[in-house]
Amino acid sequence: MLERTGGAAALAGFFFQLDVSVWAALDLEAAAARLTPGQLRGRLPSIAALMSAVVGERASEAHVMECARAVADLPDRRMLLVPLMIGAFAERRHLAEAIGKFLPSDRVDLLFAALDGGLRLKRSAFEDLGEVRIVDEVVYLFSGLFDPPDGE
Repeated sequence: MLERTGGAAALAGFFFQLDVSVWAALDLEAAAARLTPGQLRGRLPSIAALMSAVVGERASEAHVMECARAVADLPDRRMLLVPLMIGAFAERRHLAEAIGKFLPSDRVDLLFAALDGGLRLKRSAFEDLGEVRIVDEVVYLFSGLFDPPDGE
């Protein structure tokens, strides 16, 4: 798990707010359409996780599925399917379900239960879906869905 304490936590919070401010200033539909599967495959984990959520929420269904297929084929980045699903879930649940077909069904069921407000996920529930940095960034970005780290 990435350590985020003291100054590191404050800096991470600052950069997250900066990211949110930049996204808020953009036309999100247009921005999401410009985010390519190649960018999701190649960007730093923190950026790729945020970009995946924006694509899931704002891009066309065809573009979302193109991105989902691209990351589903990458064992180290399959975890990016989770923010794609989270982005789509509230307004386009059918799209979240379609993305979920690229994941083990037990994980999809867990994620949907958490998104429906029924449970909090274990931090280790998705650890086999990619490189540890990708998994950690998605868990960090959506920390409200997950149990707190040990010791908190």
